[in-house]
Amino acid sequence: MNRYIKVFVFVFLLFTFILYAGFLNEDTPAGTHTPHDHSDLYHDHSHQEATHLPEKLLFPPASSDRIILNLPEDPETSIAVNWRTDTTISEGYVEIAVSTPGPEFTNHARQVIALRQFLKVKHSEEPEVSANYFSAQITDLKPSEKYVYRVGSEGAWSEWFQITMPDVSSKKISFIYFGDAQNDLKSIFL
Repeated sequence: MNRYIKVFVFVFLLFTFILYAGFLNEDTPAGTHTPHDHSDLYHDHSHQEATHLPEKLLFPPASSDRIILNLPEDPETSIAVNWRTDTTISEGYVEIAVSTPGPEFTNHARQVIALRQFLKVKHSEEPEVSANYFSAQITDLKPSEKYVYRVGSEGAWSEWFQITMPDVSSKKISFIYFGDAQNDLKSIFL
């Protein structure tokens, strides 16, 4: 009986694959659009046209955005973080404290000054974008300790984030890397 189930599942999966492959390889006459086709040949519009992004995505706010936690050289006792703001913000800080069950951690937060770099970019027909980018490294953290941190400056702080520091003496360190490939998504990165 168990063997019949395996054969049935195999045949079902094989049939599904053949059916799916047929949809991928079917010949569609020019000008006919199918729901699974995304090439410019079968669309009434081109993907090559300029894309106009909403201003919210292009222009940085006075408060911090694009906050990224980075893997430093010594991930067991330090973290690195970077973010951007508009050009009206000239100083940036990271505040960090040992996490507590309530808000009392704010009484013990230490402040680390961030480095600032100015960047101005203009791409194709998009408007020119100017921003300040901040980066800081926080050291002397304890393995296995849970911390809270935020970035920004007076009156323009981010929300608090949590991180638990790894302890390599008890287990391995693992992390997930997220990139922004933008090219060859289907052929390489899926």
